[in-house]
Amino acid sequence: MVLTVYGHPLSQPSRSVYLFCKATKIPYTEKNVDMSKEEHKKEPYLSINPMGAVPSIVDDGFKLSECMTILKYLARKNKVADNWYPQDLKVQAKVNQYLDWHHTGIRKSGIDVFVGKILTPIFTGKPVDEAKLAKDLEAFDKALGTIEKVFLGDNQFLASDKISIADICCLSEMMQVVTIQQNDVLANYPKLAAWKERAIKQLKPAFDEVFKPLFEFTSEKKK
Repeated sequence: MVLTVYGHPLSQPSRSVYLFCKATKIPYTEKNVDMSKEEHKKEPYLSINPMGAVPSIVDDGFKLSECMTILKYLARKNKVADNWYPQDLKVQAKVNQYLDWHHTGIRKSGIDVFVGKILTPIFTGKPVDEAKLAKDLEAFDKALGTIEKVFLGDNQFLASDKISIADICCLSEMMQVVTIQQNDVLANYPKLAAWKERAIKQLKPAFDEVFKPLFEFTSEKKK
């Protein structure tokens, strides 16, 4: 049976799973969960993921949620190229180190920026809280500095000189803010900016397809 991925194109973790599957040519069927209608909080989706979040997968009847867990599972089951989730214990540990930091690092501040600048005005009609947005952007900037100094360093990618699932997760999260800011959020981080371009180049054409909905959505909101 074909793998089914449940997600939403504006969800950073969903994009990570889509991107990984396309980049590694894992066949899958995409099922959109309309979060604006709170489908993720209702049946039948809750029977797939009782926690009511995206993404989730159903693989031959096996249900699984949590983006990082899904990526590791798919990498092992489908025997993709080793660089994505390396067998080498030390390199794998470096991948896991980034993934463990990701949620409290760049993901939290990235969500805060996107919600505060884009989603809150849409769904509440209230203006952007500029003071809060400034603090959230400061936290996001701090996370970028950590990624460049601690995780990237002088490597080509986050865990080694080869791209991995850590890079996919980081890129998906980072682009959520990069696309909505008029200024270049990576201006002070030249190594990270170069990494972004390397990662995108390696992930094309899958990157263009997966990120098209985000780019179209944010472009419309900037008008």
